[in-house]
Amino acid sequence: MYKDAANPWHIHQLENAKAGQRHWFHFTPTNSQESVVTVDFENPRKRGSNCAAPKYLYNLYLISNNRIVAGPTLVSNRLGYGQVTANVNAGQVYHVLVVNWDPSAATTVSKFTLSTYGATSQNTLTAR
Repeated sequence: MYKDAANPWHIHQLENAKAGQRHWFHFTPTNSQESVVTVDFENPRKRGSNCAAPKYLYNLYLISNNRIVAGPTLVSNRLGYGQVTANVNAGQVYHVLVVNWDPSAATTVSKFTLSTYGATSQNTLTAR
């Protein structure tokens, strides 16, 4: 995922703080390009020792034309991070699905940041 200062990634971020097992988002690239989608959340090192750990067991998927383009990728609870990478086509709709497989997901608020990194232009995320 390295890019240099002369050719930086074009980044878009969206915060999620909703309960539920499945969290859907989408974007439509304006250019065909390499794209990276990441999920990150507060990891155990950032919480106080007496704070309860959230109940997150995430998988990340990138879907287009009813097919999985990338994933499922496990989002690490230890790092609070996961990513998928794919070459995306201009004008094609891509759906991002974050699934919390924890049994209490229906009532647990999932707090995470979803980010897209476009090699040549920004992929603007929208929640569904």
